[in-house]
Amino acid sequence: MNIASRRHRAMVGLATMALAAACGGDPAGPGTPVPPPPSVPPPPAGSEITLALAANSGTGQDGIPGRPLGEPLRVVVRQDGSPLPGVALSWTTSSGSIVGDGPTDANGVAMARWTLGGPTTGVRSARASLVANPSSTVEFLATAINPVFAVIGADHHEVEVGSVIPVPLRARLTWRGEPMAGEPIDWLGGMVTPVADATDAAGEIFATWQVGETAGLQAVGAKPRDGSFNGPVATFHATVRPGQAASLQWIWASTGTPVHQAISRRSRGSEVTIEYAIRATDRFGNAVAGTPVSLMLRTARGTVDLTVPGHTDAAGVARWVPALIVPGASEDIVMTGSADGLPSISFDYLMYDFLYTKLDDGLNQYFWWPTTTTTVRAGTTVRLIRHRPPPCPFRLSEVLADGAVRDLGDVGAPAPYLELPFDTPGSFRLTCNEPSAPPHVLTVEVTP
Repeated sequence: MNIASRRHRAMVGLATMALAAACGGDPAGPGTPVPPPPSVPPPPAGSEITLALAANSGTGQDGIPGRPLGEPLRVVVRQDGSPLPGVALSWTTSSGSIVGDGPTDANGVAMARWTLGGPTTGVRSARASLVANPSSTVEFLATAINPVFAVIGADHHEVEVGSVIPVPLRARLTWRGEPMAGEPIDWLGGMVTPVADATDAAGEIFATWQVGETAGLQAVGAKPRDGSFNGPVATFHATVRPGQAASLQWIWASTGTPVHQAISRRSRGSEVTIEYAIRATDRFGNAVAGTPVSLMLRTARGTVDLTVPGHTDAAGVARWVPALIVPGASEDIVMTGSADGLPSISFDYLMYDFLYTKLDDGLNQYFWWPTTTTTVRAGTTVRLIRHRPPPCPFRLSEVLADGAVRDLGDVGAPAPYLELPFDTPGSFRLTCNEPSAPPHVLTVEVTP
């Protein structure tokens, strides 16, 4: 074979091999699949991916509970000592929240922002780990420290109700000893007027406080408005005294409850026990202790004339113990309480001929008087008591000197009682004007 023939056969062989390769041929035989090459070459044998804290990693910071740390957390991922970009990381924390900014950058660095949990202080921890290899982790530590809101100057004052604390309230907000400027402040309770609604450059806040109208211990507090941390409260107190006595009031001596009706009805001739006491109050209704108070009892005819001095106690009450008893009372008594510079108050004991003998009107209605005849002095009021409904309409008549009876008409029915004044001397009769009632008659003999 000549040289030209050998060269031709070689060219044909190469062309055949190239065609077989282009058609997917396989020396193992037609139809046998060939796996595609991997898209990313595997790391060479012995390569290593490491996760470590980056320079300026952010671990060991101090922070405020509820707020992000001042610096982000940083990690670096390397492969065989070289930065490895595009690596996904997982961030977790034992307290608060942490948010990563994505996979590693061209320098192999990834960052996250950590907001410390609250409200307590102390050491917190966070972790970063490789998503592809969760066992590869690094840990960060941070210490949560709460701000301090301290009262400057006095935090306890003593003033009268409704007045303004004579010095401004003042407090300073700091963190790790440094002032926290520009922090909005809320005041809790009380009538407080802030000079400014945020701390100044020195971390301070000023305000005036007008105390309330109730005597006793009062308090107001200043609190940072930021709800993201457990803001401390600077608290101010005041012992609030009652004002000057402005009024007197009758109360029941036994219970201390107010007496709203300044009239007490008593049976004529009975003993009268003083059941009432006097309370002195300021213009806001607070009890005022140590007020000099006098009690005076007097009757229209002057048969009783007593004056008893006293002072109100810690509850603002003047009680007279033992109770004063006016024996054999036969006329109305006026009880007057007074204190210098205050309007006096009076309580009337009205004396009646109380009626206690049973009168049955046939409708289960009962009225009571001691006898069927009673003698009173002109100007006396006779009282009929109703104990249960329905009322009995009474009729009044006058017995004249010659024995004739003059009808004076119906006088009404008790609801719950009926009071009849007898101003003219003479003899009068009261009957129940009910056809089914027994003919019970009450005779009232009126003397001059």
